[in-house]
Amino acid sequence: MTSSQKTLIAGCLIGLVGSGVAVGFARYQQQSLDFYGSQPQAMSVATLIEQGHHGPRWIELTNWQLGPRAVVSDERGRIEAFRLPVFPRGQTPTPIHVVLRSTKSRNLDDFSLRLVSRETFRGALLDAGPGDGLRKQLAAAYPGQPLADQICELDIDFGGPPFARWSSTVQSASAGLLLFGIICMLGFIGSSFARKDDLPVLESVPSGR
Repeated sequence: MTSSQKTLIAGCLIGLVGSGVAVGFARYQQQSLDFYGSQPQAMSVATLIEQGHHGPRWIELTNWQLGPRAVVSDERGRIEAFRLPVFPRGQTPTPIHVVLRSTKSRNLDDFSLRLVSRETFRGALLDAGPGDGLRKQLAAAYPGQPLADQICELDIDFGGPPFARWSSTVQSASAGLLLFGIICMLGFIGSSFARKDDLPVLESVPSGR
C-alpha cells in the first residue's frame, strides 16, 4: 500500500467518523429544541396556574407579582440555589404554584439584581423534584401559605437551548465531512484498480547453459 493510499484511507475514516459525530450532535440539538423550543413562549402566571403547561419548556413569564421572601437552599453547607415565589399580578394570594430559581447567584444581593427592572422573566420551566426539600423550605418561609400539589420552577439562569446557534453550521459540517469521506474512499478504490492495471507482465526466460 502506497503512502497516498494510506492518506486516502485516513481521510475516508476521518470524514465518515466526523460525519457520524456531527449527525449525533445534530440529533441532540434537535431533541433540545423539541424540549425547549426555539423561542420563549409568553405566558402569564395566572394562565400557567389555571391551564398548566404542556408545550416547549422555554417560556417568558408575564403579569407576575413577586413574593416578599426568598428561600435559600444550602442543605450541603453551601448555597445551591435561591428561589422566590411569584403570584398572579393584582389578584388575591393564591397557593404557591410557581417559583423563580437561580443557581448562579452568589449571594442574596446578586439574586436581587436579577429581579430588578424586569417586566418579564425568561427561563426553563421545570417541575420541582419531590425530594429536594423545596416544599419544606417554602412552608417555613411562608407559614400559613398553601402550597400547590405540583410546584413549577422557572430557571431564570437559562438563556436558551444549548448550541442552538450552531444548528446550521453542524448540518453543513456533517454534509461536508460525509462528502470528503466518500471522495477519499472513491480515490482509494480508483488508485487500487489503477495499480492493478499498471502491474508489469513478467515472462519466463529460460536460463542458458
